[in-house]
Amino acid sequence: MFWSRLALGEAARSVGWRKRTLWAGVGVLLLVGAVFIGAFPRLLAWRLHQHTQVAPPPMNAQAQTLHSKLLVVDLHATSLLWSRNLLARSEWGHVDLPRLTDGNVALQVLGAVTTLSWPREGGVSDGGIDLMPSLAMAQLWPARTWASRLQRALHQADLFKALVKRSETGLLAIRSKTDLDQLLLARSQAQANGLTPPVGVMLSLDGPGGLDGDLAVLDRLFDAGFRMASPPAGTVGQDGLLSASGRAWLNRMGEKGMVVDVANAAPPVLKEILAHAQFPIVASHSGLRGTCDHGGNLSDDQARAIAAGGGVIGIGFWPAAVCEASIDAIVKAIRYAVALVGIEHVALGSNFDGGARTPIDAAGLAHLTRGLTAAGFSDDDIAKLAGGNAWQLLRRILPP
Repeated sequence: MFWSRLALGEAARSVGWRKRTLWAGVGVLLLVGAVFIGAFPRLLAWRLHQHTQVAPPPMNAQAQTLHSKLLVVDLHATSLLWSRNLLARSEWGHVDLPRLTDGNVALQVLGAVTTLSWPREGGVSDGGIDLMPSLAMAQLWPARTWASRLQRALHQADLFKALVKRSETGLLAIRSKTDLDQLLLARSQAQANGLTPPVGVMLSLDGPGGLDGDLAVLDRLFDAGFRMASPPAGTVGQDGLLSASGRAWLNRMGEKGMVVDVANAAPPVLKEILAHAQFPIVASHSGLRGTCDHGGNLSDDQARAIAAGGGVIGIGFWPAAVCEASIDAIVKAIRYAVALVGIEHVALGSNFDGGARTPIDAAGLAHLTRGLTAAGFSDDDIAKLAGGNAWQLLRRILPP
């Protein structure tokens, strides 16, 4: 009897020990999961979005007054990627509604990212290990986004719609020429009444992920609100020429009134797009090798070809685009671009929140206006560079 009781006691203690171990393991997993969910996105964003330690040049009243009158358009920011409230002022990242307002931004194009490669030398979709599945999980995105680039794009479109809705009248979604007209009217009325003017936001697909040349997918993205997109995978065949699917995709983009963005296009793809596009194209965020000899930047010939078709080149703000995180480097790139292709074909493409340091955030755009003024650009030319050129291109391409 004694030995039986002893055995039962040992068995009970063993079961109890296993239960405690199991619950301890569950607790550790929950703790690790909580840290992963809470810390990983912020640590990654902090690592990718460091600001330069060099302060912008002092502001002057003349540049500030001029900037307040500009129609500012930024062709590229990837702020939808990060889990922060874009309606509230934040201490990290580059873009949110209060900072867009402070920077007098009339229209911000928001790119939906489907791959986030590490390590990389430039933008978010270069070669490397794809961190997007981990980031999607850590930010509690739906499970369908963990392995599908298309679903990641569509989820960010949902975030975009929810953001506009929550902003009430603070943000206006831009999908058509009519929306552009309504934005101008709303901003004019708000300014006339001493109110905060709304900011237009337009949805773009950053990189080829999610398209893969499928026209049904392109239609789906259009219906979700996308009005700008990069060339899909398979645009160019093994012979180096535009493929049948690439030609069909290009034609469908033109029919729908979607802007073709070649900022991330490989040279063979860019060459074929330029040869076959019947409408202007955009390099939403880029640099020029003439001022910064980086592999991802445009050659002089590529830039001239974009301009010859009526397109626009958005000059980026990050080091890989202009070789230095400074206002002076951005101004130098803009001056070179203007001399190369003409004032009508140059715009701003900051790449805010795109995984690299910039000398300013959205609130500091008046410092760039000051830099352009100091470089000798006229008020009319600065108005074109700051947004007029980009606005006219969108006004030409978007559906009615």
